[in-house]
Amino acid sequence: MEQRPKVKLIPYSVVLEKGKNNYSAYLPDVPGCVATGRTPEITIKRLTKAPEMHLEGLRSDGLPIPEHIESVKRKLSILLW
Repeated sequence: MEQRPKVKLIPYSVVLEKGKNNYSAYLPDVPGCVATGRTPEITIKRLTKAPEMHLEGLRSDGLPIPEHIESVKRKLSILLW
């Protein structure tokens, strides 16, 4: 019987920022894993694909996979007038 590789779900925090002409998003716990887009939705969609490629590159280079560090303690909503 073929053994499946172990699967590990790591809940990384996401930071989404608005720039002058676009949006960018990154994972603070995974340096270098970033995405950009015209809208927040496009940016997040692109970011969901980026970690798989980025982490596979780390694995193939023999580097460790970053563990999640609670870098975002809470979310704050601000109402602007």
